[in-house]
Amino acid sequence: MKKFAIILMGVLCFVSGYAQEKAEVTIGNGATTRSSRKVSDFTKLSVKGPFDVRLVSGEAGSVSVEADANIIDLVVTRVSNNTLEIMPQEGKLFKSSRGNKIIIKVPFTKLEEVALYGSGSISGKKELKDDIKVVLDGSGKINLEVAAATTSATVLGSGNINLQGTTQNFTCLVSGSGYIKAETLKAGSADVTVSGSGNAYVYTSQAITGMITGSGSVAYAGEPKERDLKRTGSGEFKIFK
Repeated sequence: MKKFAIILMGVLCFVSGYAQEKAEVTIGNGATTRSSRKVSDFTKLSVKGPFDVRLVSGEAGSVSVEADANIIDLVVTRVSNNTLEIMPQEGKLFKSSRGNKIIIKVPFTKLEEVALYGSGSISGKKELKDDIKVVLDGSGKINLEVAAATTSATVLGSGNINLQGTTQNFTCLVSGSGYIKAETLKAGSADVTVSGSGNAYVYTSQAITGMITGSGSVAYAGEPKERDLKRTGSGEFKIFK
């Protein structure tokens, strides 16, 4: 009986702790506010969380955050090791009020890497002119304009990356069920790898190297003269115009 009581007490403590943890989620109050935050120089961007991050024109050195008044201070924006990190405050759970988003506008001078983890989004119409690495790990979305010599894009999970513009060398990897849409990114050469059920759409005018493992697909345009295409599984290569 004593042993049973100890076990029961342990279960009750676990349930109580779980309920308390669930109760600590802060819901936005619907009163939208904005804040401007100073940041030091950065060349990389890392976003973790359900944020709507927008790369914009303007003078670098500050970011603008728009969110419900009672959760805006729970959004962390800091620079570490030359990386602008945007994330929730450690140990804090929150959710925007219905119809509202957490919008973060980021002016920049130079970006070499853009990474998104989770279900948020990163978008920008200002061209990325330096060699750029784009990484998406999760179910989020990235939409960017590129004018770089070398561009690489990686999707891990179910998210999607959309790229437009020009690049000389394009490398992309899809692992999972997500996709990369880069048919409007005019590339000279493309190296494409798809693993799983995902898809990649590319444009290359000179050469393409492709590898499919699984049931995914690679669609390409540009009529490249050099083609090195391999597959393992039921995946397929497609040509579109």
